[in-house]
Amino acid sequence: MILIQVANILALGSFLLSFAGQADAQQNIQFSRYIFNSLSVNPAYAGYKEEWFAQLGLRAQWVGVEGAPQTMTASLDGILDPRDRKMGVGLQLTSDQLGAQSTTTATVNYAYRLQLDAVTSALGNNQNGSHEITLGFSFGKVPRSFICPRVS
Repeated sequence: MILIQVANILALGSFLLSFAGQADAQQNIQFSRYIFNSLSVNPAYAGYKEEWFAQLGLRAQWVGVEGAPQTMTASLDGILDPRDRKMGVGLQLTSDQLGAQSTTTATVNYAYRLQLDAVTSALGNNQNGSHEITLGFSFGKVPRSFICPRVS
């Protein structure tokens, strides 16, 4: 009786897994320090420093080992409207090597800030408050390639 129940559960599980969809075996790009690469985490970070900002990054693991992971990134982001400071834009270029797999990405990020409150100064001027919500959008291309000579 128990053996039949186990067989039924395994059969049902196998049947449901057949509809699970496509399996993806590619490695996603990993960064050690997200604080230094905020655009890779969330496109809403575009322009959050309210000035133009550029940065370069390199992450190399297992140095000296053939096919070791290596990730390089370059990003530029800033504010589009210096007066209102509501719209930010960013560009990020990334190259990732992991064994025989190579990924190069280019993404454009857009962020829009909605002010949730306003603060009135001592002079009666309305100034931006400290509560805001930012919506971010990212558009890009992620081509992946597999370099066959590296496979032995």
